[in-house]
Amino acid sequence: MCNFQLRVKWLSFLMLGIISFTQCKKDETDTISGKIDYTTPELTNDGWEVATLDTNNKTVRNMFVAVDNIKNRVYTEIHSLLIVHHGKLVFETYYPGHNSDGEYISFTRDVPHEVQSASKSFRSALIGIAIDKGFISNVDAKLFSFFPEYDYLANDQKDKITLEHVLTMSSGLEWDEWSYPYGDERNSLSSMYQLPYTNWAYYVLSQPVAYEPGSTWVYSTGASIMLNNIIIHSININFSSFVSQYYSNLLESSNLPGVGNPLGGSTIPRDMAKLGYIYLYNGKWKNTQIISKDWVEKSIVKRFNLWNGEGYGYQWWLRSFTTKKNTYDAFYASGNGGQYIIVIKDLDLVIVFTGGNFNSSEGMQQPFTITEDYVLPAFEAID
Repeated sequence: MCNFQLRVKWLSFLMLGIISFTQCKKDETDTISGKIDYTTPELTNDGWEVATLDTNNKTVRNMFVAVDNIKNRVYTEIHSLLIVHHGKLVFETYYPGHNSDGEYISFTRDVPHEVQSASKSFRSALIGIAIDKGFISNVDAKLFSFFPEYDYLANDQKDKITLEHVLTMSSGLEWDEWSYPYGDERNSLSSMYQLPYTNWAYYVLSQPVAYEPGSTWVYSTGASIMLNNIIIHSININFSSFVSQYYSNLLESSNLPGVGNPLGGSTIPRDMAKLGYIYLYNGKWKNTQIISKDWVEKSIVKRFNLWNGEGYGYQWWLRSFTTKKNTYDAFYASGNGGQYIIVIKDLDLVIVFTGGNFNSSEGMQQPFTITEDYVLPAFEAID
């Protein structure tokens, strides 16, 4: 099994809510007996089919304990919760809260939300499309082959780095964005962000090799952002046109996904759910193949075992959830603040959260607690 590197102070910075944070399990006494606040999601022209939950079901009704706890700020800074079941949007709700700049925003269906590092999973999808369409040969392509202008930075060690190593956070390039707080000059991400966007590729490629490529997992936003540059260097149209033609338009979306510069970092939650949908259904949006089934399957293979059962694939995280009845394997996109796209194939389920719990591991654990204690039991009852 490959080694991986843990950073000592990762609790202070981004991601994941992946450490253990427990809340008391709710029992049947929590079930709401009165009227619940539920409306079938609105049918619009964005391609989503909608369906209505059976709120007469006792376990389904119990899910609304969590909904009330979000509304009443027992769970803090959760900005949206969307649920897709059997391919249809069955639940959708939005709450006001603060963005990463501290601004208070009344979030609605049409207000884009920053996706933070959930953008990594979008980038992985676009790489898969670029390979499917023949713009990129395969994941064994050498990293420096995409950047001939930086050949002078290469050496024998760097020449071993492949696209797959970038996808799996195992490039071996020196990087540390977890040991020091953002803003500290020793934080690699902070140092990169001090530079103009056009210099980011140079900054990443200029880092020394700290580990044998493919051997060691090190979380690197810098390497992930390189995926944008790899696509830009490989296609014969501009990036926005590529994303529109091969992704957004096919998904019946007028929005481009938030994959960071040069496309920005915000996306509406309904479009986050669409990414989960196509990965749930083997690369398809309804009857349209967006990404090959082969790419989807490869993306969610656990390439590295990390901590507490977590794993990592091609820019997707993997974990399991346990209810009183069963344990479910899941894969998910994750971003600082509580941006999640959670896919659980065994229940035909996509769950999307957005939030404002930036740099808070406890706050970012809340969506996992809601998923495990309330959402999954509800849909076990339906199935």
